[in-house]
Amino acid sequence: MSQDELAKYFADGGSAFIPLMQNGFDDYLAARWLLLNQRPQRAGSLIHRAVECFLKGAIVLIERRYDEKQLKAYGKTGHGLPQIWRDVKRRLGSKDSRFDERVEQLQKWEELRYPKLGRHQTLLFGRIAVPKVRDVSPHVSQSDTYRLSLDEVDELVAAIFSLLRPLNARFFFVGVTDDMFDVYRCHNNHLLFDDPKRPTHAAAFEA
Repeated sequence: MSQDELAKYFADGGSAFIPLMQNGFDDYLAARWLLLNQRPQRAGSLIHRAVECFLKGAIVLIERRYDEKQLKAYGKTGHGLPQIWRDVKRRLGSKDSRFDERVEQLQKWEELRYPKLGRHQTLLFGRIAVPKVRDVSPHVSQSDTYRLSLDEVDELVAAIFSLLRPLNARFFFVGVTDDMFDVYRCHNNHLLFDDPKRPTHAAAFEA
């Protein structure tokens, strides 16, 4: 499928694709702001949602069709990142396992949409890799541990976007404030593009 045909498809039959990806970007930017400001609980939940949108977007691009029923069929709630991730790799014929554990860890943050009564929560987060510790504290009978590294999330997002070509990441930054663009660039070692200034115009698909 040519670039023009691809653009026409998403302009006509695949009009839900761009809003899906925009939702992912909005959640990703909001999560980065929260994490940089020491608010990990909501940040983790939003990053889970962002990666879910990006992965489902990858499926739409691979299949060249938008099937809402299919995209809601992953896991018990439709939000199972490991199942979506495995499906993306299957469709691409990829056996790359570098991000498998990271996706599994990120799936745990989906639990925090509905916190559990009577359980202690340990949130480990930072801008670099988070060290592993025992999941259960010796002083707490019931404990859940959640780990989140901003650098690892940024690397995962960049890896997913390498699957989304010719989608142009610049397109999703048109209209955001300079402050929010700074949030995206702050401590980000895996930028989706190198321009130091916020894009003022961009096509959804690169030529």
